[in-house]
Amino acid sequence: MAIKLITLILVTNACTVLVFQTFIMRFLAQISLLL
Repeated sequence: MAIKLITLILVTNACTVLVFQTFIMRFLAQISLLL
């Protein structure tokens, strides 16, 4: 059970990081366009 929980947490963290990176890249792209 603990292994399943840890796996779930790792997967969730990975997804969060991916979404966060995408958000930052878009944000930087917007700033580049404005400049």
